[in-house]
Amino acid sequence: MFDINFFIDWIINDLEPKIRIGQIRGNYTDFVGNDVTALYGVSDMAIIFYTINSLFLNDHEKMLWVKLLKKFQNINTGYFSEYKQNHHILHNTAFAISALNLFGEKPKYSLKFITNFDSKKKLELFLNNFDWESEVYKNSHKAAGLASSVALVPETINYEWFEWFFEICDKFFDQNHGMMGNNSSKEVNFDQIGGTFHYFFIYEYFRKKIKYSNQRIDSILKIQNSNGSWSREPNIWWLNLDAVYMLTRSVKNTGYRIKDIKKALIKNMEFVMNRINNENLRVEDFEKCVHNLTGAINCLAELQLFLGRDLVYSKQPLLSVLDKRPFI
Repeated sequence: MFDINFFIDWIINDLEPKIRIGQIRGNYTDFVGNDVTALYGVSDMAIIFYTINSLFLNDHEKMLWVKLLKKFQNINTGYFSEYKQNHHILHNTAFAISALNLFGEKPKYSLKFITNFDSKKKLELFLNNFDWESEVYKNSHKAAGLASSVALVPETINYEWFEWFFEICDKFFDQNHGMMGNNSSKEVNFDQIGGTFHYFFIYEYFRKKIKYSNQRIDSILKIQNSNGSWSREPNIWWLNLDAVYMLTRSVKNTGYRIKDIKKALIKNMEFVMNRINNENLRVEDFEKCVHNLTGAINCLAELQLFLGRDLVYSKQPLLSVLDKRPFI
């Protein structure tokens, strides 16, 4: 059994007070030692508390959390943006909107930026202009951010828009390895894994069939590192989540290689435990970038959902935020 309660206790009792600004939960920065309210700090902590099944708020906390999130929105465009440039603005926007979703809230202002993407022709131009050979991951932040934002504010666009979105995206799945991209090689790479993941959870949210499940499973299993992870420096936690999520969700469709998947995920769980058990690595991974904790705790949620709570034990069952809304 892998007991993760110590890690959840560390999040609540050690990390959370260090990144909170003030006495009331809801106002957070993005790394220990910073004193600026951050879109990602506020959003990440909402996700983290939700995932560890502890987002139980009094009225003051909820009001503060929602008020701060809405302050990041531009009244003229509808975009949300961080206090400093980090991810693409479409990623900023979707991340904040998806955090608001956890409180049953929507943005204060309409998403006026949709006028740049509101026809099939505009959407095709947007997606077709991506570098589908070497920047699948980077550009997926934009595409997923756009699709997730309008999915969570559905009055923004006609439902037909999503049919266009999936029709265009379907063309970019490679039958050799089940990932998205124009690389004709039969060998998958981490760029394609990270990129495909961001489209994958939108397909899952709309219960749309995703092509080439077996090929995708083969590819992900083949690229697992010897230490059990699917990651590379400096992106330890996010690529790991991407691979774990796509394995657990792809196998639902076919049951293909389920024993191999279970074996690979137990090995991955060993990697995760070794990492979170190391106090120095917890500081490096999470205190210097709280956003990484969102990836780590949701990876644990996926592992628990697949392997079972008897094997991945926590007092309260973890909740996959991607089963609540289509963005992370």
